[in-house]
Amino acid sequence: MIIATLSLAGAILSFISLYHYVEFNAGLQSGPSFCNINAAFNCDAVNQSEWSTFLGFPVASYGLAFYLVLFCLSFLSSSTKLMAPAAFRSVLLFLSLIASLVSVALFIVSEFVIGTLCLICIGMYLVNFALFAVAWRAAEHGLIRGSLIGFRNLVALPLLLLGLGEKGADEQNAGLARFSVASMLFVALLSFGMGDIILVRLSAMKEQRSGDVASQVAELLKKWREQPVVNIEIEAEGAGKDYFKGPDNAPIVLVEFSDYECPACRHFYRIVEELLPKYRDQVKIVYKNYPLDPLCNLAMTRGGHANACLAAYAARCSGEQGMFWEATDYLFSTLEGADVQQGQARIAALPQALSLDETAFKECLTAERTKRKIASDIRQGGELQVAGTPSIWINGRAVEVFAPQVIEAIFNDIISKQ
Repeated sequence: MIIATLSLAGAILSFISLYHYVEFNAGLQSGPSFCNINAAFNCDAVNQSEWSTFLGFPVASYGLAFYLVLFCLSFLSSSTKLMAPAAFRSVLLFLSLIASLVSVALFIVSEFVIGTLCLICIGMYLVNFALFAVAWRAAEHGLIRGSLIGFRNLVALPLLLLGLGEKGADEQNAGLARFSVASMLFVALLSFGMGDIILVRLSAMKEQRSGDVASQVAELLKKWREQPVVNIEIEAEGAGKDYFKGPDNAPIVLVEFSDYECPACRHFYRIVEELLPKYRDQVKIVYKNYPLDPLCNLAMTRGGHANACLAAYAARCSGEQGMFWEATDYLFSTLEGADVQQGQARIAALPQALSLDETAFKECLTAERTKRKIASDIRQGGELQVAGTPSIWINGRAVEVFAPQVIEAIFNDIISKQ
């Protein structure tokens, strides 16, 4: 019973992870997800990385197939003659050992390569370790020998479909055995097609909700109007000036605290870039730095975006040569999907890509004026209780949801009242 319960829990977590992967990568998600908590725990960043798929399928699909097959095996071994209890325990030992090793490997990749963890994934890791603990405790032949026996028993299962199973107990129930194995193979294959099924369903849901968008946007606009107006200091001159685009006296002032390695920030940046042509002379975009990196942000108590501080320095140093927004374009595009080493290499290539004075650029990277400005932005973000990125204020009011329809509705509301 405990194996079936753990397997079912793992299947549910895998399905949630797969659902989130499809929603995020198909562009059907607006704003950070429920598990994009901070720099330390960010499912969006994990799903956006190259490690989220294997051989063209989401990693969550493999987990879903594993748990569903294990659930079927646990049920069939206790209620049919498909597999003797001892044989099932050996198969469980082998499968849970592999799953636990994969969990350790994925945790290392997530923590030290991607730079953030996924809470749903951690839940699956714990399920795998629990399955392994149960299997090891029940093992009759030790870890190594028991795993080898389990591998042999697992390989023997598909042979039943071909009538090549061992003589004996299986012959008494050959029809049920073949049906059971065929069902498990079908469940496994269905798991790998589940991503497409979810995508179709999500697309249908999005289309169905389109009729309610106007009322949802109206409600979010109302929430924005009810937000208290805060005074966000914007430096106009000097070494610590804030970089902005748009007219200095524009009626709409959008202030964003952002991180160049943040997937949601990249998404919002593209939303704004698409809207700007329509509001070119009426919007002022002010960029503030809030890198989720303990190297320069003391609010980060553990590893976050490993190159975020360096990217922030690089953008400001490009700004000293009149190329801040070009550097912003470059950093958001080239850091997408990059690991730590790739990110460092791409930041190092920025001066050449933008034809900057490399000597001046390198001097600026380590200059106190640069560090002071980034620290000032971070301190200002802390005073505004910035908990994650992007954090956005329009005309001093915080924006909770940064879907393009909401941003455009706020812009139009301000313009209509001029």
